[in-house]
Amino acid sequence: IINTSKSTIFSGSITQGRLAIIAQLLNFKMGNLPFNYLGVPIFKGKPKVFHLQPIADKIKMKLSAWKASLLSMAGRVQLVRGGEMYQEFLMEW
Repeated sequence: IINTSKSTIFSGSITQGRLAIIAQLLNFKMGNLPFNYLGVPIFKGKPKVFHLQPIADKIKMKLSAWKASLLSMAGRVQLVRGGEMYQEFLMEW
């Protein structure tokens, strides 16, 4: 059984009139491209930067958290000290 209140129909290459007839027969809503499905952009044609940028940002965030969790406490201290030394170097220069 299909839950028509949760169902949406998308089209790529048929006319809007034909799509409207199909949507009415099936009692589905009509959707537009692009849209996100389970966090993944669904679009027609060649991917553009704005389609994939949110995914790239999420990956960068996860990787930075992952790298930080792999550092030991001594490694974190060394990283902070290195940053402090770099700032002092820039101020003197």
